[in-house]
This record gives sequence, C-alpha cells and structure tokens, in this order.
Amino acid sequence: MEEGNSTVMISEVLDLLSQRWERINGAQALKLLPRETKLQNLLPFLAPLLRNSSEAHRNYSVIKSLRQSENLQVKEELYKHRKGVVQVTSDSMCSLCNKKIGASVFAVYPNGKTLVHFVCFKDSQGMKAVSKTSHGRRR
Repeated sequence: MEEGNSTVMISEVLDLLSQRWERINGAQALKLLPRETKLQNLLPFLAPLLRNSSEAHRNYSVIKSLRQSENLQVKEELYKHRKGVVQVTSDSMCSLCNKKIGASVFAVYPNGKTLVHFVCFKDSQGMKAVSKTSHGRRR
C-alpha cells in the first residue's frame, strides 16, 4: 500500500472501531492495528470499551458479594434449625401411629415439633415412593 492510502484506511478503521466498539473484540483489533497508530486516535474506541469493562467488573463483584451474603444467611438459618432441642418424654406420642414413643428410635419432622417412630417414618417414606412410581406406570 502507499503511505497516503494507508492513513485514509486507518482513519476509516478508527471511525468504524469508535462506532461499533461493543461488537468488536478490543484485544484482537489492537493487535491488527499498525504500531504507529497514536493512542489519541484510539480514545473514541478505548474509552467506552474500558468503561463497559469496568462496569461489568463492578456488577460481577456486586453479584458475588450478594451471593456470599445469601450463603451466610442460609448457613445461619441452618445452624438455627440444627440447634433446636426436642424433648421426648414418656408421654410423647407418634404422630403417625398414635402410640407412645418411649425408648424407641424416633424421627423429628423439619417443623421441629412432629415426633414419629423411625419405623413409621420409613414406612411413610416407602408409601410415598410407591405412590409416585405407581402414578408413573399408569401412562
């Protein structure tokens, strides 16, 4: 190329870069430009590109912080639920079979108040599994 034509093409390229900066990979575009290109001529292209990049970085940082905060809240709630104390007395009754729990192995539902024999709990879970599979076979 002649010297005069390349400067014309560079100015057209710089105009295109400044107009379509959001659709162009900035790093690749800079690699393709001649080394003699002045930084001042690249400002219309680089300014919005850098602004957009820093805004995206800030947004991701905020999202990351919010997720960490939410994670801590969930952990705190989990600790509160695990900390719950259930008192089983000789009068405690199984909510499923209505018999006394006594010294039997028992389970507590997530509400923290419903006590059941562990065997009754396992049986009720087995019935749920059977009823779910039986609905699937009707098709």
